[in-house]
Amino acid sequence: MKKSRLVGALCVPVILLVFSAHTRAAVVYDESISGDLSNLSTDPVLNFSTGTNTIIGNAALTYSSSPSFDIDNFSFVIPVDTELTSMTVEFSNISLFTGTTQIATTYFLRDSTDSPAGNSLSETITESGPITLHMTGLPAGPDTYRLITTGGWDAGNGGSYDYRLNFNVTAVPVPAAAWLLAVRFRHGMPVRRRETQYRESGVRMT
Repeated sequence: MKKSRLVGALCVPVILLVFSAHTRAAVVYDESISGDLSNLSTDPVLNFSTGTNTIIGNAALTYSSSPSFDIDNFSFVIPVDTELTSMTVEFSNISLFTGTTQIATTYFLRDSTDSPAGNSLSETITESGPITLHMTGLPAGPDTYRLITTGGWDAGNGGSYDYRLNFNVTAVPVPAAAWLLAVRFRHGMPVRRRETQYRESGVRMT
């Protein structure tokens, strides 16, 4: 009896570990399929899940008679018992317009109270990524965040680029008390019921 209960106690945390370690990668939004984010009347709200959530798009910072920005803002929701742990961005197909030698972009993350979350990421746009923005100390979900993008260039008419944003969402570790409680209900309660039955029948357990 003691041996079987011990085996069960060891199995539960292993099972919980397997479930918490399960991740997946998904393209949540691709502008080439779902349309230009900047052309939407309101910021879309995207639902993230555990794993890597990817946003693929194109942005432009241009100037003719006045500055024009094709930059993509959006909101996203992380589910309950998960946490946003990092964001990376990769740039490609960079096109510098006449007179421009450098363009840059800045990402700001804000939480559901419109307060800054994590650290802002300001980078010169090159193809040497991925560039990582760490999100330490953010609360566990559910929560809604908004990514705000700004940018600029040194001179001339600006430029355009493709980007790939990867948001890493991880499961919050299950507290030790949770699996201990699971062990108790799975293995302890049946034993106590049998002990009670034996006592009522007058039979001594050995």
